[in-house]
Amino acid sequence: MRRDRVCFLERAAAGLLRLRLPILFLAAGLTVWLGLRATGLRLEWDEQAEFAGRDARMAEFRRFQERFGGEEYLLVALQADNVFTPDTLALLGTLTEALREVPRAAEVLSLANVPAVRSGPEGIRIEPFCGAPPADAAAAEALRQEALANPAWTGGLVSADGRMACINVMLPALNRNVNERLEAVAAVQAILRRHGQPGVRALVTGYSPLAADMLATLRSDVNRFLWMTPVVVLGLLALAFRTWRSVWVPAVAIGAAVAWTLGLLALGGGTLNLCTVLLPTLVAINCLSYVIHLLNAYHDGCARGRDHRRILALTVAHLAPPLFMAAMTTAIGFGTQTLSEIRSLRQLGLYSAAGILAAFGVCTVVVPAMLAYLPMPARTAHRHHSVRRLRRFLWQAAGAAARDRWKTPAALALLFAAATAGMWRIRVESNATRDLPPDAPSIQGLRAVEAGLAGFHVLEVMVEGPPGAFQEPWALEQLDRLQRHAAAQPGVDQAVSLNDLFRQIQRVREPAAAAAGAAWTSGQIAEYRLLYSVAGQDRLAGSFVSRDAGAARLAVRIRNLGTTEQLRLVEDIAAFARRELDPRLAVCTTGVVKMYAATMHALVRSLAKSFGFACLLIMAALAVQLRSLRAGLCAMIPNLLPVALAFGVMGYLDIPLTASTVMVASVGIGLAVDDTIHFLLRYRRELRPGRTPLAAARRTLLGTGRAMVYSALGLAAGFSILGFSRFQLNREFGLLTAFILVVALAADLCVTPWLVCAFRLFQEKKP
Repeated sequence: MRRDRVCFLERAAAGLLRLRLPILFLAAGLTVWLGLRATGLRLEWDEQAEFAGRDARMAEFRRFQERFGGEEYLLVALQADNVFTPDTLALLGTLTEALREVPRAAEVLSLANVPAVRSGPEGIRIEPFCGAPPADAAAAEALRQEALANPAWTGGLVSADGRMACINVMLPALNRNVNERLEAVAAVQAILRRHGQPGVRALVTGYSPLAADMLATLRSDVNRFLWMTPVVVLGLLALAFRTWRSVWVPAVAIGAAVAWTLGLLALGGGTLNLCTVLLPTLVAINCLSYVIHLLNAYHDGCARGRDHRRILALTVAHLAPPLFMAAMTTAIGFGTQTLSEIRSLRQLGLYSAAGILAAFGVCTVVVPAMLAYLPMPARTAHRHHSVRRLRRFLWQAAGAAARDRWKTPAALALLFAAATAGMWRIRVESNATRDLPPDAPSIQGLRAVEAGLAGFHVLEVMVEGPPGAFQEPWALEQLDRLQRHAAAQPGVDQAVSLNDLFRQIQRVREPAAAAAGAAWTSGQIAEYRLLYSVAGQDRLAGSFVSRDAGAARLAVRIRNLGTTEQLRLVEDIAAFARRELDPRLAVCTTGVVKMYAATMHALVRSLAKSFGFACLLIMAALAVQLRSLRAGLCAMIPNLLPVALAFGVMGYLDIPLTASTVMVASVGIGLAVDDTIHFLLRYRRELRPGRTPLAAARRTLLGTGRAMVYSALGLAAGFSILGFSRFQLNREFGLLTAFILVVALAADLCVTPWLVCAFRLFQEKKP
């Protein structure tokens, strides 16, 4: 039956080779057409669509925005020996006005325009703190004393030592397009360049500057490493196969597969986002692995025969089943991402599966058509001394593994135990500032801001009660309790609410009552709100209390915490509210901080679940293709070992579990399972009547081991280059993937031969 299938595939391959010229023209036209479509792809990430899904958190955030607005902070910090000088305060006012022109800036707040409560002969008045620059040093010093005496401003608008002033630029939270962030940051940087002043250092930080620096770092890595990785991989292939075709044929195949994938993405209305930007890499590495196995079998055939056309047909006939099986299992692995609720992950799963199947088509149809027009490679390439040494090594490795009885299972048990112990130490954590280089402008701004000002991360707390509740003293007293609790938590820099606006009036109007912490009456509350309304500060008061006074906002500004600590703070505030506050009040925690932290953790959990589901599907596919459940189970051992060890290493080195490091597992098992499939299918073919398992294992490694070694070491070398990246995520992704590839190669050379011999796989069904 197997022989009939090979004969059928050989006839099909011979027929395709007769049509090689139309196939090449069709492939070239398709590549050009889809490649042109791919040029229209842009980096676009609709954050609102990403967070929407079926998540109730997005509904809560939108409800909060309807009542209070809810923007994210872009902080511009001015650092000087003393910001309270006439020139520096004049610069502060100039920049505050200029920054209003930043695209989509909802509000700009600084000491230049923050409402200050002052008393005079005409009574209480609310006016801009520094509407006009002070005329002399004495006036500037008076402003300094007034600003530093206001606890609501210290940390938010000015540092306690008076050496740093902050301009808060409010931008829309959760952009429809991530490019809007980049436009805003570019506009801010242009304004700061135009208004530079000697002795004053301007620093910028916030979500948008971090995103801009992250993209700039990624682009820098692309310029530095994108060309270097394929050069290293293809150079190693040239040394391995000793022919130029081993360089340009894989390059053409990879280019076509990537162009087809990105073209399909463009035709499907997809975009390049945080996940789909990985598509070229995923498709390229799988396509390269397929081409290496094809070239290896082709070179072996050319070393033994002279009929070029028949050698190509037999190569395709023997390689098509394992390549198809490898492509299907990898496509299944990535295709499980389509079950995610996160849109960008669904796109990654769909188009990576399509791209991997496209790579299979390129390798089994287009590559043989190209090779048919080339002369046969010289037989001397196959007899090179390095090839002979590799064959001797593979012969000895197969023999040692097949004859072993207890060392291999003992080593497997120890390795899995060590990996399990390391995995228990892994923590789920995401923090963009950890990934960026220390000299990135946004990181320098963040470090300076953290030294004297409140952080830009804002946890929004919405407290809801009956209509008109926050016109009553009891509700404001409850809000004050929650505010004091939040402000006392580790990592919290500042907590601001409606109470702070009222306290500013109370400190001016009733200093003794303010010093004693006296609560205000219903009449005072109504009067204080009226004062802000008369002063034209309805927007400021409206950002902390709803129109019907049935809901109030507590803005908790926190330091640069990891997502785990952020979620712990969220739960602490929610637990305190449930336990201590009046049951008439309901507390809802929301904001960009919670959205990002919860979504990053959900993303990691989704990837981890998808990986587990993918492993089950891959095992089932292997069992069906190999027609043996035992073979399917055994095949997973050498593929799960490298992933388990990689996670163990992460635990021991305190590398957190992020979306990038979880993705390493999917990439690793997708590449590792390919070599296992090639080994098992070739072993089943070599296990003829009268041939021992040891002899079959040796012939298998001699036939496929060369391609396994070349593909694994070549790809590992290419990924290792990312270890020099300035972007932490790239470094971890590259080095961990290289580690998985090397361990997977060792497992396929040592563990897989032991498994087929120890469990006597395929011997019950001899051909």
